[in-house]
Amino acid sequence: TQSHSRKQWRPLAWVRVNVIETSVYRKFVLLLTLMQIWMLALYGIFPKEQEDLLTDAVDVLVVAHVVDVLLRVIAIGPYEYWNYSEMNKNAKFEMFQHRFEGFVVLVSAVAFVVSKIAVGSGNQEVVFGRGTRRVV
Repeated sequence: TQSHSRKQWRPLAWVRVNVIETSVYRKFVLLLTLMQIWMLALYGIFPKEQEDLLTDAVDVLVVAHVVDVLLRVIAIGPYEYWNYSEMNKNAKFEMFQHRFEGFVVLVSAVAFVVSKIAVGSGNQEVVFGRGTRRVV
């Protein structure tokens, strides 16, 4: 149902069709997003002595989102990922979604790396106030 104007390496085409474009995968990514939002909402409510556990769980979800976006960019291709509606009919929302998600994941990844560097240098309080919070 989708138009592919460029030849893709066969394993990447298989990943695209059998993983990325399935409703199960999309629901899984949505579940990860909702879990991350829920966990971020717990900052300040979660007991201080267990906040490191919460931060570690959020870190795992940030890495999962980075892997998701990288997998899609590699399988779909950077041009089609960014210009999705030009290559797929009736996909205006998906193009906006890809662009917004790419931006949010990039900001989250940068915040993740900066927070890890700050924690390693002992300046956690200076960089992020109370800890290693992420955008999404």
